[in-house]
Order: sequence, then structure tokens, then C-alpha cells
Amino acid sequence: MKKRILSLLMAFVMVVSLLPASVLAAETVTEEISSAEAFAAMSASGSYKLTQDIEVTTPYKSTFRGTFDGDGHTVTLAISGDSDYQALFAKLAAGAVVKNVMVDGEVTGTDNIGGIAGIATNATIIACANKATVAATGRYVGGLVGKGTGLTMTSCYNQGAVSSTRTRPINMGGIAGYVDG
Repeated sequence: MKKRILSLLMAFVMVVSLLPASVLAAETVTEEISSAEAFAAMSASGSYKLTQDIEVTTPYKSTFRGTFDGDGHTVTLAISGDSDYQALFAKLAAGAVVKNVMVDGEVTGTDNIGGIAGIATNATIIACANKATVAATGRYVGGLVGKGTGLTMTSCYNQGAVSSTRTRPINMGGIAGYVDG
């Protein structure tokens, strides 16, 4: 009788110990992205993983607050125009995480122009690279981020040319055009 109770108790403990893992897994479902159309259709607060190289011609327009894992893939940018917030992500907001992605190609615009984000506020960018040419006619121009506030960047680099035709003040840099905090 004691062995049976002990066995039932052990089975109960094993089942209960598995519950938090399954609940957590249900909350952090990562959707796969394999096209520019799927990238544009992402929810602003979702969790995403890129499954292949893609080409993007329009920045992700919503303010992104979720997680985007490039999984080592390259996004070729062909983004041009006379508007602000031109980048893979126009705006990254608090809680946003972008990681493991390389951008290549070309991005042009006016103000807040970058390879990864036009503007990033309290966001995190990890292990990202820019090889794209980033050119602007205004200010806040950076290889990865045009303008950042409370931004955390780790293990990122830029190999792309960064330029602006504006004379003063420009706020331009290889990694970020301007960072506050």
C-alpha cells in the first residue's frame, strides 16, 4: 500500500513539475517568417524567427514591441523614399528585441534612417550586422539605428557606408546616428 501511494505521489510531482514549462511554451510561441509578405504581416508584439533570406522593400511600419530572431539570415533592403523612419523596422519600442540578423542592400530617406531601426526606444539589438548603404538627406542616420533612446546594443557591427547630404547638425554614425541613455 505504501509503495502504491509513493508511486502515485511521485507521478503527481512529475506531472506538476512539467506544467510551468508547458504554460511558458504556450505563451512564447514563435512564428516562422519566410517572406517579405509574412514580415509585413507580423503582429507588433509577437515572437518571430526568420527561416530564410528575404528581400524587404518597405519598412515594418507598426511600432514593433516583440521579438524578431533573424536566425543568422540576411534581409536585403531595397528601401527608398523621401520620408522619415526608413529601416528594416521603422520604430522599435520598449521590450522589442531584434537579434541574429544581417541587413544588406540600400536604405534612403530623410530623418531617422538606419539598417535595423529608424528609431529605437528602450529596445534591445543583439548580434546584428549592417552591410547596407544607408543614405539620408536629414539627420539621425546610422548604420544600424538612426536614433536611439535607452537602447541596448550587444555584439553588433556595421560595414555599410553611412551618409547624409545635410550640413549641420547631422547626428550620423557607423552604428547609430544618435543615442541618448
